[in-house]
Amino acid sequence: MKPDFDALRNAYLNLSRMSGATPTPSNPAMKLVLVEDDPAQARLLAHVLRRDIVGDVEMSTFTDPSTAAEHIEHAWVDILVTDLDMPGFNGLELIELARKQNSWTQSLLLTAHSTASSLVDAGDLGVTDYLLKPVDQQLLVRLIHQSLDRLERWQEALTGTLRRGREQRHSCEE
Repeated sequence: MKPDFDALRNAYLNLSRMSGATPTPSNPAMKLVLVEDDPAQARLLAHVLRRDIVGDVEMSTFTDPSTAAEHIEHAWVDILVTDLDMPGFNGLELIELARKQNSWTQSLLLTAHSTASSLVDAGDLGVTDYLLKPVDQQLLVRLIHQSLDRLERWQEALTGTLRRGREQRHSCEE
């Protein structure tokens, strides 16, 4: 079966939108969005993430889920950390919105009110991680680093696959 190089190229171009340039391990410019409707909790988590996240990460923090939804509709989001229960939009709706822009969006759902239904819905959406509040800050940082590593592996896989595809086409043309 012949590889679908157009689909791979489109996937690569989608990943390239992360930074407006060709993604490379040295220039990932990952976009992280934090949505937490409790302003004190949002400030605390944003402080912890800015302090402890290693790598080139641009972080946007929102306390209003409607404003976050507007941002997500027009932006590329690599990692979305969101509360589940918020007025206007719930975290699952924000994750769906982010995945329409970038199917590789890594999502971490935070909640103080876990239900069997929300767990099933999170699983159906492919939520990367589901954390109960109060959030273990060290665990959150570790999970975000894992998400960054996962995204980098996708970049490397796509880059290598496209490179091999170009090489195969050039060898067939010769």
